[in-house]
Amino acid sequence: KELLENSIDANSKNLHIFIKKSGLELIEITDDGIGIPPENLINICERYSTTKANNYEKDIKSLKTLGYRGEALSILSYNSNLKIQSLYKENTLNTLNNLNNFGYEVNYRDGLIYFPDKNKQKTFMDIYNNNNNNNNKNFELIKFLEISNCPVGTCISVEQLFYKNDTRRKSFDISFEQKEIINLVAKFVLHFDEIDFTLAINTQFNKQINSKSIKSLLNNNDNNNNISNWLSQEEKKENLFL
Repeated sequence: KELLENSIDANSKNLHIFIKKSGLELIEITDDGIGIPPENLINICERYSTTKANNYEKDIKSLKTLGYRGEALSILSYNSNLKIQSLYKENTLNTLNNLNNFGYEVNYRDGLIYFPDKNKQKTFMDIYNNNNNNNNKNFELIKFLEISNCPVGTCISVEQLFYKNDTRRKSFDISFEQKEIINLVAKFVLHFDEIDFTLAINTQFNKQINSKSIKSLLNNNDNNNNISNWLSQEEKKENLFL
């Protein structure tokens, strides 16, 4: 829910959600919003980190975003293999560095920034404190990010949720969670009709639900507004496209 809200706050027009095993194996959300500035990407999973509220007394009275607490990504960084790729729409720093067509990527394991090529992990504060340049430190820290050939917007991949908690994974009700995901997306579709949502479950070709199909379903089934119940009846059909 909070990942979707972040994408909506980024002024996305197209939002794609890809789910495997009801999110236990994969939650991937891709949007075409304004993206994340790389200087913010380096500390994006720090607890309470947010760019949606800079001045408490001023901003708290005029917040127009869906969320600003900075908790979801921090929690996910400890409980999954998390990857965030983003290309900021107005990235002047990239322009200066002649990297206009490139975004950046950051990976997390166990709440630590993970460097796949070196198989090493570091905390944000370790990187921050060991950097010698005290001016514009976050800009200097961009060199620790991976280059990503991604389009404008953001893609967040959450893999192997609760991978260190066998008890939590075994108690995970896949059928129930899938219905909850479908109903949640349906509610977002109805509230934000200016955004084109697409939800794919397990395989992109097996079961795909988009904004048009959900709205059509609700319009044509006045006595049955529960998307997940309807879907469970349709699941038995092969090559289901909605």
